[in-house]
Amino acid sequence: MHDENELILLGHLIGDGSYLSGQPLRYTTASEAHSMAVKTAAEDRFGVTVNRHEGKGNWHQLVFSGNGNRWKPAGMNKWLRDLGIFNQRSHEKAHTVFRF
Repeated sequence: MHDENELILLGHLIGDGSYLSGQPLRYTTASEAHSMAVKTAAEDRFGVTVNRHEGKGNWHQLVFSGNGNRWKPAGMNKWLRDLGIFNQRSHEKAHTVFRF
């Protein structure tokens, strides 16, 4: 069973997130509403720290800390690995299918 926070994160991360090996987990948006939804979902579901980094114009990135490492994944890192989608590049995300 997946909770609402997982569904929020999954949709946003597949759409505008980056979860590549060797890089921090992050999400890019210009929407304050989307940013707040993702931040709240990540904090509530996984207890991670979310840091905001301003970009050009309204764009900004959320970076998620507290996800372990490649030897001991935790939090969102482990969750994405368990789903089998960790390290997906943009062209691979288009083919992601889930059955709930």
